[in-house]
Amino acid sequence: MNTTTFPRAARIIVRALQQALSTRSALATGLAGTAAALSIGVAQGATLTVTSLADSGAGSLRDAITAANASAGIADTINFGVSGTITLASRLPDIDDDVTIDGKGKSITISGNNAVQVLFVSAGKTLKLAEITVTNGHCASPCSGGAILNVGTLKVSSSTFSGNSALLGGAIHNFGTLEVTGSTFSRNSARVGGAIHNFYELTVTGSRFLGNSATGTGGAIHNFDTLTVTGSTFSGNSATVASDNISSGDQGATKVTNSTIVCNSVACLGSGGALDMAFDVNEGELILPTAR
Repeated sequence: MNTTTFPRAARIIVRALQQALSTRSALATGLAGTAAALSIGVAQGATLTVTSLADSGAGSLRDAITAANASAGIADTINFGVSGTITLASRLPDIDDDVTIDGKGKSITISGNNAVQVLFVSAGKTLKLAEITVTNGHCASPCSGGAILNVGTLKVSSSTFSGNSALLGGAIHNFGTLEVTGSTFSRNSARVGGAIHNFYELTVTGSRFLGNSATGTGGAIHNFDTLTVTGSTFSGNSATVASDNISSGDQGATKVTNSTIVCNSVACLGSGGALDMAFDVNEGELILPTAR
């Protein structure tokens, strides 16, 4: 072997190994950078804490909703560091971005003071409302949804709506998707749909409708589209014209399963009553092993 060519060949091999190691290091650095960029790109929602029961100003619920709306495309959470009642002089800012308002661990009541609607959920946006009491929301005719007007997605859990009033939907008027779980609607009133007036999709699970009233039909709920009720109780509701508990328009499809419906001032199982309208005139299914 030529002794002069051997070191040269060795140097070539060493150089190639160095280049390979350098490329590997650059690749690793690039991958790390990409991962970091991706982690930065996935924005995390903020947690905003309400520290004041005032209607407006720093630390108020109004201020927190405004801040959540400002972070467009990011689902924020609003919680509470105080307990008590927030009395509104005007409707809270529209829900223009996905947000959760969570009263867990505190006792929070939002009052419309019998003068203003409480919330509006914009189209394409989602509001999750948990462990909140909404009371005395009022929407003067022809406004609908005394507490909340929803044209987006509204998910209500472990909350209470009481004493709200409007032309349609004393507590909630739904033009979008509404899910109600483990909540109570009491003493709400409207011309149609004492507690809820539904135009699109409504699902009610494990909830109570007590003492709601309508001067027209649907003491508790009036449904124009799709309504599914499971494991819920309707009692003490009343309607002047028909349907103490649940009424349904010509196109309404209603399914009630494993729920208790107590008849009150208008026959809820007879001609013109709530279940007659919902289940005979329209598409519907009734499974009421505990009905009275």
